[in-house]
Amino acid sequence: MKLYAKYLLIFSLALLFSCSEEEVILEKVQVDPPLTSQLVNWSVMNKDGWKNMSFPTWFSKALIDSNNIENIRIGFTNFNFTDSIISITDTMPNRTIEINFDQKGSVIKVTMVEFIDGIQLAQHIFSYQSTTDSLGYSAPAVSSNVKYRQKSMASFLNTIQELQQYQRLVLEESDEKLLKFVDKSSKKGINHYFILDSANWNVSYIDFQFKPEGKHVFYYGSPKDYTSSFSLENLVEKSKKETREYYPSKVLKRQEFHTNDFITKRWFNYDLDGVLTGFNDSLISASDEFLHSDIGIIKYQENLPKEINFYSAEDTLRKTPIKRIGFEYSITK
Repeated sequence: MKLYAKYLLIFSLALLFSCSEEEVILEKVQVDPPLTSQLVNWSVMNKDGWKNMSFPTWFSKALIDSNNIENIRIGFTNFNFTDSIISITDTMPNRTIEINFDQKGSVIKVTMVEFIDGIQLAQHIFSYQSTTDSLGYSAPAVSSNVKYRQKSMASFLNTIQELQQYQRLVLEESDEKLLKFVDKSSKKGINHYFILDSANWNVSYIDFQFKPEGKHVFYYGSPKDYTSSFSLENLVEKSKKETREYYPSKVLKRQEFHTNDFITKRWFNYDLDGVLTGFNDSLISASDEFLHSDIGIIKYQENLPKEINFYSAEDTLRKTPIKRIGFEYSITK
């Protein structure tokens, strides 16, 4: 009987340990982040998002208004290292973006300035006469000033070419199933089609309806929450531009940016309140070969993003940022 009791005790302890171990595993199940209002629209706070100037939706109008923000200046700095650990040779922003808002939080002007060694090289200004509509759309007027360039027809054409990197989409057609914009900054006559009806999210519909030639851009969804964008040629030659994946809570989970033969995959990290804390960026080749990974960490001050520091994934101590995005706010009293 003593031997039986001994085995029974061992079995009970093993069962108890097994159950407690299973409970620990269950506690580690990730909970989808809740949908939370944030000042920054992180889906367009990236290189591609700053090229589409007809959707000035980088910040929440409601939170710009409630925080009495009249101006935001964003500085982009890439650090050049003479030694990978010690010496930083460049701490000046190579680019700044200044956004002015009206009293209701709408963007009224965006000024983009490019620098070399701290010297202003070019300035591009986008002025908005009308407030954004329900989709965030408002086409701007554009002006540009490029220094150290003689005034001539050649320099004028070069300036026009520089401005072509910024999309100025003008609405041409709209109904409940489709939005059509034409890019007035491009000489190629590129159209942007937002397909709103998910029943038409297939290449057969696009090929039949538009006879694409590889230059037009198609989006599955609206300008605010599309899931993918791409060009299409000969039905099967699909060139991806961007894809987005969302949690069931409609919070952005990840993005993929396709550029030539490379893909940047960005995973978003949130705290328990659904506030973005940073992201992981991985550079992948078209053949799915991993090349490099960076970690972006967001610092907040008084609940407003203050700076984003990017570190190489190998820098596990997060001591030496490779680039930084800083935010400065002008707030009315």
